[in-house]
Amino acid sequence: MEKDKVIYFELNNWMSGDDYPDAEPFISWMDDTYDKDAGSSWIRDPEDFANWCRDNELCVVYSLIDMSCNYCVSAKERWIKENCPELLTKYTEFIRELKDGQVTPYGRFGGHFKLYDKNNFGLWIEDVVGDGSIVWRYSL
Repeated sequence: MEKDKVIYFELNNWMSGDDYPDAEPFISWMDDTYDKDAGSSWIRDPEDFANWCRDNELCVVYSLIDMSCNYCVSAKERWIKENCPELLTKYTEFIRELKDGQVTPYGRFGGHFKLYDKNNFGLWIEDVVGDGSIVWRYSL
C-alpha cells in the first residue's frame, strides 16, 4: 500500500481563478465576509479556525500579503482527496513541489510551510520583522 504523502498547497484570497481555484470549496474557504456562524470561511475567528485546522490535521501558515490573506497548507493526500480532490487534477498550479534539498517548499510570495507533524497541526501566523527575520506565532 502506498504511503499517504504530504501535499503542500497555497491559496490567497485576492483573485478567484488566479490566487485560488474558482470552484467550491475554495470559493467558500476564501470568502472574506466574516460570519461567525458560517464556519466555512478561513477568514474568521483565529481560535475557531485554529481548532478547525487541528481537527482536520492541517498545518496552516497564515501571512498577510499586501491586503490579502495567504495560506500555505501542509496536508495529507487523503484529506485532499476527501475535501478538495480537484486540487490534485484540475488545479495543480496551487500545489507547491519540493525542490532539491528542501524540507518544505516555499510559497509563491516567499511564504513558508510548516513540516507536516502532529505538533504543527493548527494555525501559524508568520510575520516578517524589520530586519527580515521571521517571527512565528502559533495561534492557540
